[in-house]
Amino acid sequence: MVQDFIREILRLNMKKVLIKGYYGYENLGDDFILYTLLDTLSSVGKFDVTVVSAGDKYTELFNGFPNLNCSVMTKKWRKFSKIKELIRNDYWIIGGGGLFPSESSADFNSLLSEIKLARFFHTKVCIYGIDINSITKKENKKIWKEISQCVEFIVCRNRRTYNLLKEIDCKNIIKSSDITFSVETPIEKENNTECLKKINCEQQKYILWAIPMPWFNNEYKEEVHGERYKKLVTDIQKAANQECNKELKHVFLPFYYDMDMKIISDIVKGIDGEYVICDKAKELTIEEKRQLFKFAKACVSMRFHGVMFSLYHQTPVAIISYSNKTSDVIKEYGLQGDLIEYGIRPNADFYSEFDLQSDKLNRIISTIVMNKTQTDYATISAKLKENAAQAKKILQDWFK
Repeated sequence: MVQDFIREILRLNMKKVLIKGYYGYENLGDDFILYTLLDTLSSVGKFDVTVVSAGDKYTELFNGFPNLNCSVMTKKWRKFSKIKELIRNDYWIIGGGGLFPSESSADFNSLLSEIKLARFFHTKVCIYGIDINSITKKENKKIWKEISQCVEFIVCRNRRTYNLLKEIDCKNIIKSSDITFSVETPIEKENNTECLKKINCEQQKYILWAIPMPWFNNEYKEEVHGERYKKLVTDIQKAANQECNKELKHVFLPFYYDMDMKIISDIVKGIDGEYVICDKAKELTIEEKRQLFKFAKACVSMRFHGVMFSLYHQTPVAIISYSNKTSDVIKEYGLQGDLIEYGIRPNADFYSEFDLQSDKLNRIISTIVMNKTQTDYATISAKLKENAAQAKKILQDWFK
């Protein structure tokens, strides 16, 4: 009781920060974005932080930042709870990640209204580390132009988003890369290898696979998607069973845990060699999960942040892109030779259904495993880190 009372007194003297993104869904990429935001706040000073989240499984993550007083808001983001948080907080960070996958005027208008409400209560607002898929409607262009005038700044994580906003004369926009490039975790600084013990692997002796379930449960059971699902599983199995991989273990890392575990469990049924599934029983921390990319011989990723984590650690990666957010970054930094695109459904990013070019995937994997790649990962990684560091400094200065 006494400790709780002291904690509440200390909170009164702390600046208060609200963070709202895609949190609480056990999605590794988004959770690492949150980790990055907390690391940036922690580098500035002491803050009282509230994360709008669908779940409350962040105790371990919060404990890594002792100078932050972190809590989650799991109530619905509705009128009264929204007003309460906007009154209580000094700053509001919207982001990061792919928060705007579709061009919804209703969603954009709602965002603008919330930002205006925050300004009415003198809460400073920024939009940080986001990408936008499209802004084609006249109404939406007008909304985003007004949004840009109401926030302190908008940090875009790719050139495409930056250009979209620039073309409609938005103000205070900054081009960056994915914000996760701005943080080096303590175990990365120490070159800690505990993660390898947990999966019983050696450095450079495994391929890391980040393969998502592309369809929801009701979809992959349908006739059309069901057949495409089977083909995708078969194509990944054939890629893994190539001769060039016979001396390597296959490590499967789920990003969106419950969904990804379904496809992983089906893939491993056809794997010839040794494999490891990074399930919850392995007790890998969020830092250790990114560290796995550092020690891998190569990576095959259909997950956006699987690609980003590979590039952070300069690990050769075969990139399977199912969305513009991945393809945009890859093309911007000249990695087209390592890219294969995959069309999930007609109303998704690529607006059509098309399968993997399995022969191309096999060639890319063979090239990177046999150390024949011509890609300059060191230069690309350095540029991505430099861009993210510039955005981080802007956020740090904002709080100072």
